[in-house]
Amino acid sequence: MNKRERDGDLQELRDTILKDLQYEVGTRNLTLLFEEPGGSRLSVHLSGVLQMSVSSTDDPALENVDVLHVSAQKVEGGGKQELERLGYMWRDQQGNTLTYSDSSLVHFLVEGDICIAVICACFEVRRAAQV
Repeated sequence: MNKRERDGDLQELRDTILKDLQYEVGTRNLTLLFEEPGGSRLSVHLSGVLQMSVSSTDDPALENVDVLHVSAQKVEGGGKQELERLGYMWRDQQGNTLTYSDSSLVHFLVEGDICIAVICACFEVRRAAQV
């Protein structure tokens, strides 16, 4: 599939299990690996990550990380509101959150037993081989 900046739900990722999260510091790329109930795997490659926030519970009995909802929304206005809400730490000399008005940005959100919010340039969903 092509890289995209699409709005709305990502139906193909609903009711999956999050299996892995890998972040590449040098490239600012994030890969999320999801498993469907039948064992098929989907990966989401997020490029140009500016901000990532991960929240989870402290439930020691949690064996699977169930995903209930995944969405992606285009970000307007250089991302100021979204970046501030997610705790973006880069500021200008006046203390204002840096924005990226010359860049096309996406707010990618995973909700379930773990919540992941990402501001990035684009993302791509790929189907992986059967497990």
